[in-house]
Amino acid sequence: MSVLGILGTIHSDEMRKEYDFSLKKMGELIEQFEPDIICGEVRPEDWEKYCNNNEYEGYLGPSEYRELIIPLCERKGIKFIPIDWYEDDMVDMDYFKGKSELEINDLEKQFESIMNVYIEVAKKSTIPFNSLAFNDVVKSKQDFQNSINPEVHNVYWTCRNQLMTYRIKKVLDANKGKRVLCTVGAEHNYFYCKELQAIDWKMIYPLK
Repeated sequence: MSVLGILGTIHSDEMRKEYDFSLKKMGELIEQFEPDIICGEVRPEDWEKYCNNNEYEGYLGPSEYRELIIPLCERKGIKFIPIDWYEDDMVDMDYFKGKSELEINDLEKQFESIMNVYIEVAKKSTIPFNSLAFNDVVKSKQDFQNSINPEVHNVYWTCRNQLMTYRIKKVLDANKGKRVLCTVGAEHNYFYCKELQAIDWKMIYPLK
């Protein structure tokens, strides 16, 4: 059977500790799923540099990849496929560009209200930040950010997710009958769940 799992991750040690989602727990979930392949939040160009030189010290995805996911793949013989995309200068994109101070203050208050719900729902998930209810809250958050600046949001969020899921679909098409696990920052979960529906793949989300 072709099985697709989705595991949303947390990128900072501080948040992992605060929400009781340690790298150890993350690793246990990955091993319990028993993937043949992991599609991860690493850019192909960075992965190529690492494969050519395993002492490569440049960027290789969020911290969980160097600290957990890549070593686990190497130890267990799991194939790792990088699927991320973004340009370095995207980190400087500003949702509030052109907004007045008054507008920014009002938008920040609205955002804070959304984030209060976001955190409460994330905490209640059996796997923190991994649940259908959390997906719904994240979609509301992303819709709000899109309303602030659709042009920035399209590049910074929508196009990136579309390209990542396109790359995953290519992996799925080439690996029928395998167990494929997608690891990605938890806010991407809702987009993955929506875009990766396939009648001939059993999707598991959350992993438990």
